[in-house]
Amino acid sequence: MERILTISIPTWNRAGLLAELLQQVVDEILVNNYEARVEVMVSDNASEDSTKELVQGLQSRYSFINYNRNATNIGAKSNVLKSMEMASGQYVIFMGDDDRLQKGALKKIVEFLSSHPDCGTLIDHKDFKRRRLNDGDTPSLTEYLERHYWNMGNAGFFIPRTAYFRQYLRQYGYDFFNECWPQTQIQILGLFNNPADKIYMQSIGIHAESMHGEVMQYTSLYLWRTCYYDLQLSADAIRDITNIHVWEACRRYLKGSLVQQVFNILQCGIFVDSAEIKGKTRKHILQHIGMFPSVYEKLMLLVIVIALWLPGGIAKVLGKAATYLIKGKAGLNNMNTFVAHELQKKDRNIKASKAIRQLEFEK
Repeated sequence: MERILTISIPTWNRAGLLAELLQQVVDEILVNNYEARVEVMVSDNASEDSTKELVQGLQSRYSFINYNRNATNIGAKSNVLKSMEMASGQYVIFMGDDDRLQKGALKKIVEFLSSHPDCGTLIDHKDFKRRRLNDGDTPSLTEYLERHYWNMGNAGFFIPRTAYFRQYLRQYGYDFFNECWPQTQIQILGLFNNPADKIYMQSIGIHAESMHGEVMQYTSLYLWRTCYYDLQLSADAIRDITNIHVWEACRRYLKGSLVQQVFNILQCGIFVDSAEIKGKTRKHILQHIGMFPSVYEKLMLLVIVIALWLPGGIAKVLGKAATYLIKGKAGLNNMNTFVAHELQKKDRNIKASKAIRQLEFEK
């Protein structure tokens, strides 16, 4: 029986976190007798810890686990793409080593994919804050993008055809694709060029409580890059090989999310970031502000630049006042909780916790 699904897990120097995820995945495969239906593909980006020994130990016990070890660190983006390109299943779900699998989710995924051969991408929208779609809906590509463009590439939420990755990586090469959202670009290309393939929305609940919030260092630069700039860059890069309607749908999503993104960026920038990170964010925005076509966007981005230029004390007072006026006391309390948590992670990172990462780009 052909494998229906590959769980691809790119990893680097996180043997402890990886072990927890692999145990969850193995348990789900065994309890459902999916040894012949589901593959686990671990792509190790030249880890220097015990990752190799961990995965090879499991490999010796379970034939459904495959392991790739890169000779050198090829960068986060390329390792993600490689882990998906090497998948043997008809469909592939990318999970970070800091993600966790909800008990029972794998059975729901396999059963759905097995009964819907016209599926191009399966989206788990259970945890989307703005769903606006129902289980079983099959939105067009543009309808989906204008609602959930950012969600399309988040680990553990999207399950596309593996063939998309093989075809477009072979056609365009790794370097063509965006640093933060290559998986989104490839899905868009696959769905655009195969209009009979459908996007299916299902409330699966793939994620258990993720460790991502504990091991990712959020900064204004991280949020600016991943939640706005790189999404625009991704859409621009494939505009000429899709069409204007796809690009416009991405643009509608971005403009509709801008106020919240500005709030998120400033929350980190004002209350968490060092002067160095603030400077990098300001510089990057000013260098690339011209790529955004609307005056509205340019003005909103200048608000970020100005706020991150103000002296820290003044910026904090204004930031708290603005949060209270816009989101009320509950919003201010939520912000204070988030900031305290990020400052704790920052302190742990300074003390050399290798598991905590900042945003990295290709070498």
